[in-house]
Amino acid sequence: MLSIKSIEGVDSSAFKDFSCGNIELDTYLNQFARQNHKKGISKSFIALANDQVVGYYTLSMACIEFVKIPADHNRGIPKYPIPVAKIGRLAVDSQYQGKKIGTALLIDALKKIHEASKIVAAYAIVVDAKDEIAKKFYRGFGFIPYQGELSLYLPMKTIEKLLA
Repeated sequence: MLSIKSIEGVDSSAFKDFSCGNIELDTYLNQFARQNHKKGISKSFIALANDQVVGYYTLSMACIEFVKIPADHNRGIPKYPIPVAKIGRLAVDSQYQGKKIGTALLIDALKKIHEASKIVAAYAIVVDAKDEIAKKFYRGFGFIPYQGELSLYLPMKTIEKLLA
């Protein structure tokens, strides 16, 4: 059974076998996620199955410049930096890829961000996809390119519709 929870209090032995196929994402989880979580740099959430980490994602706050918001989404938006939430990393262990764990992690992230946006302003969610496969994954949830080939944007209005 899959559970998603904060990285706080999870024994580091649960991380030891995690490998998603991207050394940068593996290294982040094992060396930086816990300390960044404690310092408030990003918040990490992990998916556990049989007491082992099978996936994770990180959240933080950010802003994007008005000029980077897609033209068909900037109507009525002030012409200064806009507050957004950022999914910094999202990875699934190689043995569990293709089993909808990435989808479960993303939906969990969207729910948390949507709830937080009721208290702390976030006009949208941004993510920098690692590659074309990740870009396709996010596009499947309505994310749209906004600044470069792999930078994607999802307005909070779209999230409200997705979660309804």
